[in-house]
Amino acid sequence: MDNFGERLKSLRKAAGITQQELADKLGVHLQTVSKWERGISEPDFSLLGGIASALGVTFERLLGTDESDCTYGGYFSPEDEGRALASARRAKGESQDDIAAAVGVSSDIVSKWERGIICPDIEQLCALSVHYDVPASKLYFGITQDVITETPVQAVWRRRVSLVAIILAAFAAVTSIVLAIVLPQVLTRRFTVTVDGIEYEVSSDDWFTPATPQKSGYDFEYFADSAGEIVNFPRKFPPMKALLQCIPRTNIP
Repeated sequence: MDNFGERLKSLRKAAGITQQELADKLGVHLQTVSKWERGISEPDFSLLGGIASALGVTFERLLGTDESDCTYGGYFSPEDEGRALASARRAKGESQDDIAAAVGVSSDIVSKWERGIICPDIEQLCALSVHYDVPASKLYFGITQDVITETPVQAVWRRRVSLVAIILAAFAAVTSIVLAIVLPQVLTRRFTVTVDGIEYEVSSDDWFTPATPQKSGYDFEYFADSAGEIVNFPRKFPPMKALLQCIPRTNIP
């Protein structure tokens, strides 16, 4: 594996940012970044994901391991990483003693890794990645079979699908508003009702009652249509009835 400090310096320059800018992104001192690049010290394990994100590279590229089509991102948690390490070990059917022998540490150290008490260093994480044949980012970010995650390609497709869904939802909302405004106007008809020679403009949504006719010497009894059928009020008129002739019937008291 290449020297981490030299690789970090190369990736930083390729990203076009200064040591100070990287330090500001990570919330550390300029001298801290300088020491990383000179190999005097290594970043805190919890900062590795943030460094990869700040440089715009995959976690695997930052660590100098093989990059596959499947890489992961997220937030670092020692407990989640411990569960991912334990899950990978059990999937391989090995004991903590087997892992300790493969990586060159004690079984007690492996136990502490899996319980999230301490974390492996960069070289140990890379060795675990190779041993388990699992992307280093999957171990680091604590991705297990029980956790739903996605690759960068899947993330792009998810965002595209989400955008299409938002557009369709917005279109449906606008359509509903337009229909709510226009449809009642389309379905509502206005027509003419003639009562005792007086024409009334009536909507199909309105309850209509004509004025009671007054005629000297007569008492009003009821309204009748042109066929002599009694017409009761108030009433709604069906839209298809364009004209209704209503005649008042009276008698001499």
